[in-house]
Amino acid sequence: MQDQCKIGLAVHLAAYHLQNSGTSLGARMADAQAQCGERRQGSLGAMSPTDMYPLPPWMVDDLYPDDDENVRAWIKLMVVVLNESYGGDLPAPRLRGYNEAQHNCVMGLRAAVHALVSAGKFLTPLPELRVKLKEGRLDYAGEPMCLMEELIAEKVLPCWPKPGEAAVQKAEHFVPEGMKELLHQPRLLLLPEDQWPDSPPPAKVRATQEEWVKICRAGVERNMMVGLRIEEVFHDHRGRPVFNGAMAVPKYKKVGDREVRLQRFISNLVPANSSETSARRRCSSPLFGPVGHVQSRSHGGATH
Repeated sequence: MQDQCKIGLAVHLAAYHLQNSGTSLGARMADAQAQCGERRQGSLGAMSPTDMYPLPPWMVDDLYPDDDENVRAWIKLMVVVLNESYGGDLPAPRLRGYNEAQHNCVMGLRAAVHALVSAGKFLTPLPELRVKLKEGRLDYAGEPMCLMEELIAEKVLPCWPKPGEAAVQKAEHFVPEGMKELLHQPRLLLLPEDQWPDSPPPAKVRATQEEWVKICRAGVERNMMVGLRIEEVFHDHRGRPVFNGAMAVPKYKKVGDREVRLQRFISNLVPANSSETSARRRCSSPLFGPVGHVQSRSHGGATH
């Protein structure tokens, strides 16, 4: 793959290397290839007349013997991955052959492969892919992570509901008693003072004074933010106020018939988190973010 190669060939190579990788998934791929080599059409494949998994990989060769070898390798690889994703230790099949559900599944996989192969697309050379992979990072949802940006009010506010458009309710109305106690007494989440950092990690508000004032005013107007006196802000064991930060990342929103590049408001809660334990350890209900205090440059106070 030093030069560009077609997708089908690349996947065939991936299947070959996976088969010889020595991993759990590789062992299953090797077993799948062995089954196909022995053409075990009469072996057990289905668990019931309706269950889809496990998919017998040999059925790919059985159904589509005239397909290109690369295409069949691609389908088998997806079959093995689907079986592994469904459950590494699947119950033993009880029925011979394959059922209608399995047939339809493999038929759909084949259609997807043929659609990509017929497009004639080429893969980027591997050295270039390595560079791009090192440059890119993914978030918890698998989406590409974006570099932080300076907050701009006219890009942030269109992503927020307008005043009066959305209701604001207290979180305590929707949580069990254990979590409600933590909401009323957030100091229960604090670590022992000897476990606090000597100095909280720094975080800044990435915005000009003018833009930050606009955003804070809009937040207060929507009941999303409230002002705090400096003495109400959490202080560390040395008496220093602990302020969180704020920043933006790109957010795309459809306006009319076009997509507009706006901004998602992000609170950086790392400073506060450094002195707190996880609510998951105190309560089995879903985690609510810790109380966040962001320094307001205009009057030395904070917004919450």
